[in-house]
Amino acid sequence: VRHCPFPILANGDIHSISVMENVLDSTYCHGLMIGRGALINPWIFKQWQQFQNDLPIQYPLLPEVFSYLETLNCPSELNEKKELTALGVLKRFANYIGLAIDSQGTFLQTMRRSRTLKEFWQCCATYLLCEPQKLFTGIPFPNLYAQPNKEGL
Repeated sequence: VRHCPFPILANGDIHSISVMENVLDSTYCHGLMIGRGALINPWIFKQWQQFQNDLPIQYPLLPEVFSYLETLNCPSELNEKKELTALGVLKRFANYIGLAIDSQGTFLQTMRRSRTLKEFWQCCATYLLCEPQKLFTGIPFPNLYAQPNKEGL
């Protein structure tokens, strides 16, 4: 990085402030590219801004994660085909967020098996509304993997 005449960006598995800080400190790169990390932790950019301004980093509570997923939901007037499409979209996002919900991956397993929007939202309510004071750090648990392209409806 020090010898290149152009800016170098780091990329890959950047999903939290601590990872961002470690990558910048260890590589001396000029910036970061964040892809899947923003899908796992949609609050990462706000958290980075807080970090850079020496403000306390705010992590959302699990019910806020539920509310975020609700903003991705399609209108309720859905026919069966549109419901399956909406379910697929929600599952794609939940596959990433779910990496940081529980260490055993039970949210992911249950969510992936949902066949209707009602089942999907029941799963989300069970895991995201049961501990309303629990923080969502956005840090994925080891040995859990997103499978957004392998969803069976």
